[in-house]
Amino acid sequence: MPGQNFSFYCALMHQIAYIPVETQTHGERMDAIIDAFQKIPHLAIAIDPEQMRVQFNRYFQREYPHRRLTPTQCQIHRLYYKPRKGCQITYLLTGYDEGTGSIFHQWFVGKLSAGGRDSLLRVKPALEVKSDSGGWKPLSVWHELNMLLYAFPNDPKIPHLGKLIEPTFIKEQIRANLRGLGLEGDWDCRHLSWDYIKYMPGKRCTLKYDVDLENRHHENRHFTIYNKTYQNFHSRYVYRVLKSIRNTSSFFEGKLMIPEPVAHIDPIHSFWQLGWKGEALGQAMQKSAASLISEPALMQNVAKWLASLHQTKLVGIALHQSPGVNAGFQHSKEDVVHILEFLPERSSFLTREIERLGLLLEKLPLRGRQTTIHGTFKIAQVLYHGDNIAVIDFDSAGVGNPHLDVAEFLASLAYLLISHDVAAQKLIFAMETFLNTYQENIPWKLNFCNIAAYFAIFLLGKIHSSLKRLESTAIQHLPLAFEWLHHDLTLGRYTHRNFMTIFKDY
Repeated sequence: MPGQNFSFYCALMHQIAYIPVETQTHGERMDAIIDAFQKIPHLAIAIDPEQMRVQFNRYFQREYPHRRLTPTQCQIHRLYYKPRKGCQITYLLTGYDEGTGSIFHQWFVGKLSAGGRDSLLRVKPALEVKSDSGGWKPLSVWHELNMLLYAFPNDPKIPHLGKLIEPTFIKEQIRANLRGLGLEGDWDCRHLSWDYIKYMPGKRCTLKYDVDLENRHHENRHFTIYNKTYQNFHSRYVYRVLKSIRNTSSFFEGKLMIPEPVAHIDPIHSFWQLGWKGEALGQAMQKSAASLISEPALMQNVAKWLASLHQTKLVGIALHQSPGVNAGFQHSKEDVVHILEFLPERSSFLTREIERLGLLLEKLPLRGRQTTIHGTFKIAQVLYHGDNIAVIDFDSAGVGNPHLDVAEFLASLAYLLISHDVAAQKLIFAMETFLNTYQENIPWKLNFCNIAAYFAIFLLGKIHSSLKRLESTAIQHLPLAFEWLHHDLTLGRYTHRNFMTIFKDY
């Protein structure tokens, strides 16, 4: 998890390095890691949530003295660290606003760079931002930390974010989309509140609205609406995918459950979906992963859902063509470049493995079997309620090779051992259950050469992600991830049984 202290991070990075003594000593490696951190002033403070809570308290006292803000919690929601270059951190601050007598929740995006104070001077013109950020300064320079600080909803790449927290605008959209909520006639919005769910600066944002409506007959209805906002009109494509899924026979038969899409809001490149009664499987995994993944019915239903999608043709929409294996290989080469920024001593190993991946991909057809695919099918996209599941986040939905979805879900399961230290036997049981059930519910035979290739691609992506996010548990277990990568690319015969030996040997 992001936010470990500086010395702990250095120790972890050295632990996973496997550095030959003749090329670099322990002291030299530690010096290199420390030097990379110190190129970015105050980084050690910026990635520590508790230290940043104290820093934000001082910052609020100086910048907002009239509001008397007291932060009680600082969470790091996203972190992107580039050694010797910079770091972008998304904070969620919770605290008490004595000025209004209420609890506040607020996102801030902090940007640090290796240039320190000099780099801040280069962005001085940007400080003339005039957008409303809900009572927060849209953009400021935090001189003590040499940090640029953006306050949500100020986002240069998504200028329409401010509309998401304008009550008048949201109420207007509710009135304009009553039919999507299954209502007729005149209904007034008596209560509107929102909560922060997920924010990827410059890309996407998800908020949750709780809405209470009343009509002239004093009938009341409550709705929980999830708003997902994009940079551009890709939101309309995703919305049309969702509507098309809801019109399939597979949906009406209960095989393809998704939260109901109710409206597309053109001015803010957003769509709305009604809340679903379940929980996010990805978040639940962080609390009790071992007990959840050992439930066979849950993994069976995930596999059946995916098998159903892969055999369903969506009508009324021209699906995008999913990038093929060549694009995946290019992404892997880019991931290797970034991994080596953290672990340059892994150069020989990763050069050999990326060559092996290229040779494996040459054995595969350029596209192979083509079906409707989710495009980013992993644990984080699954909601569950008991044994029932629904799936979200169709940003990459299109036409592509179904093995891509299968491999990405397997990679997301397996990586729980790396990221959350889940017992290997639990993961193997879940993966076997998923694979066997999926195979039983499709009319074609799984190609494990395809699965192994895509698995390697996703594994390299996850390794890079763990490093740039400074995920301490994952970093501690990266040697195992590298062993998986090597085993996966040197199987020889690609069968179900051989593929699963990647994990059974550990």
